[in-house]
Amino acid sequence: MVCGAACGASNGPDIVDPGSEHDDALADAANGQGDVKSPPANVVPELVFVDGVAVGSATWPQGGFNLDDVRVCVHDQAAAPNVFITPQAVPSDRVIPLTNYVGLQKGSGIDLGSFNAAAVDIDVYPAILLQNDAAWSPDPNETCAKISCTKQGPPCVAHVRLSVVLTGSVNVVALVDDQDLDSGLGVKSRSAAFIDTTFDGTIGAINGTVVDLSDWHTGETINAYYGDPQGTSGTGAEVAKPLDKDVAAVPIEITSSVSSYETFGLRFDATGSAPDTFGQSLDSIAYVANPTVTPPGFFGVRENFVFALVGDPNDATSVNLENGRNPSFNRNGLHIAAIPYATPRPK
Repeated sequence: MVCGAACGASNGPDIVDPGSEHDDALADAANGQGDVKSPPANVVPELVFVDGVAVGSATWPQGGFNLDDVRVCVHDQAAAPNVFITPQAVPSDRVIPLTNYVGLQKGSGIDLGSFNAAAVDIDVYPAILLQNDAAWSPDPNETCAKISCTKQGPPCVAHVRLSVVLTGSVNVVALVDDQDLDSGLGVKSRSAAFIDTTFDGTIGAINGTVVDLSDWHTGETINAYYGDPQGTSGTGAEVAKPLDKDVAAVPIEITSSVSSYETFGLRFDATGSAPDTFGQSLDSIAYVANPTVTPPGFFGVRENFVFALVGDPNDATSVNLENGRNPSFNRNGLHIAAIPYATPRPK
């Protein structure tokens, strides 16, 4: 895959150093939102969080730590510092939708739901540090308010803080590696938002939007298509041409067929001085998310998905081996994460 020297560069929101004041958070977090406008006044913003970290090295005031699989706490910037929208780090006492994994597995995402807040802080924790038994059941004493402090030692837990403004009806925020160390924390956030107005309630259809959070095509123009995921560059039905950086494509119906999971999918074509293509079938996308669930089961739970291109394009593993059904895939390499988000009411 193509990846130039600028890999890791981002116009997305900065990470706020844990424990810092929020005076400038709104201005900082508004960066990188493209042309997306604020949602209508009657729309409660929804947050889809993606763990796009591959390297995972991070720092906080007391030193370095590793971020791999994560859990998160969400804080309303308008509330007191010790008041969180999520009382405990999530996912906590339940497996996340469509997986058998407690905690958010790297290279995947979760719909955290709708919040009556436009400006939020997202505290991201290594899931392993919040493990307290084999089932990863939540400890009632491990509240977000207690573990978010910046002092060294218990009950504080190492974490990074992302401060973002939710500008669309659906907001995609991704934690990614900071290869250029812009933030000084080793990781940073990328964001994209869209106004979801396209759902028609078609039975059996898969609706979705596409966003590139990978930097695999740094310096190149990228076009997104659905159809043959391994097809010739430029072929298939257009999702977005070109696909704007850090801006989600307009949600569309990806497919209305339930019998073409192995041959139908998404593809990203880079054009310019270093042309390249990357694609995955719907079967491959579902398999990477959870190999124990069949594609009809995976895509049938909800009709609406964010298809996020994430991962390290220089990683030696490839999700394209055996069209994605590669048991040795370590979730660091480039792949498409399908994150179901709440189905809105039909128009």
